[in-house]
Amino acid sequence: PIDVRILAATNRDLETEISDGRFRADLFYRLETFSLEVPPLRDRGDDIDLLAAHFLSHHATQAGVSVHSIDTEAMECLRRYSFPGNVRELSNAIERAVAFSRHEILALSDLPSRIRGQEALPPHAPLNEAVLFDPQRPPPLRIVEKRYVEHMLKHTGNNKQKAARLLGIGRRTLYRYLEPDQ
Repeated sequence: PIDVRILAATNRDLETEISDGRFRADLFYRLETFSLEVPPLRDRGDDIDLLAAHFLSHHATQAGVSVHSIDTEAMECLRRYSFPGNVRELSNAIERAVAFSRHEILALSDLPSRIRGQEALPPHAPLNEAVLFDPQRPPPLRIVEKRYVEHMLKHTGNNKQKAARLLGIGRRTLYRYLEPDQ
């Protein structure tokens, strides 16, 4: 006899993967005794401060350097960033900043350029509240609209008719939002 517990994690919607034939239903039902959904880091803004402090302490200790805090400007930049790579990306960014820092306090200039240079919004970067309501660099409305249409398509399993109905627009209008020049 053996008593085993399996803890598994994924960034995919397994029910959608099952319906698309990319994940076995029998395996899902064996594993899915208890599910816990953890929202992405971009939706947990308050956690960024705590995680950044933790990673700073950890990476500074590992590197044997005396970097002990993050300045206000760098912290604000971290809070605004969408972190498409989630917690792992934050950890890597802090590790890099610790490695390049010449002071005891991490500065904005120590952060990776992709985090500092948020003016250019990557094509599929998430639009969280910090990005949407940043008065310094708001994304263009056409980008927000297109992303919302893409979100609804994902939500409906790429059912364009259903997405258009939920959005209150016609299918032709939906297709216009999806055109490359939008």
